[in-house]
Amino acid sequence: MTTCFVGGNKKKASSEVVSSFKEGEAVEVDIRAVIYIPDEIIIGVTFPKIQVENEFPHVTLMVSKKFKPVESSAVLQATCRKGGPFFEAYEAARNNILPARMLESTPQTTPLSLSTGLTMK
Repeated sequence: MTTCFVGGNKKKASSEVVSSFKEGEAVEVDIRAVIYIPDEIIIGVTFPKIQVENEFPHVTLMVSKKFKPVESSAVLQATCRKGGPFFEAYEAARNNILPARMLESTPQTTPLSLSTGLTMK
C-alpha cells in the first residue's frame, strides 16, 4: 500500500505522512471490500490505522496490461465519492458494517464484490 507518493514534490517530501513513515515497519491491513472490474483491475479497499495521504486508502491487487496501478485512485474517486455507485457500500465498509452490500436498485453490471476477513501484513 502506498502511504504517500512524493514523486519529486518537495512540499510532500516534508509532509507529516512522510516524516512519520518508517521503512520496513509491518502494518496490518484489513481489506474490507474489493472493487473488481473484469479483465481490468482489482482493488482492495482498506482503512489502515496509520496516516495515509490518499482520499481512498487501498491496495491494488491486480491490473491488466491496459491499466496502471496508479489508476486505482481514479477508479475509487469515480465510484466511491458521494453520488458514486459504490458510495453507500464504501461508507458501510468504512464503518465496519459487513457485509457492505449494493442496494437492490443498483444495476447488476456494477463490478463490486465484497470480501471479509482478509488481513495482509
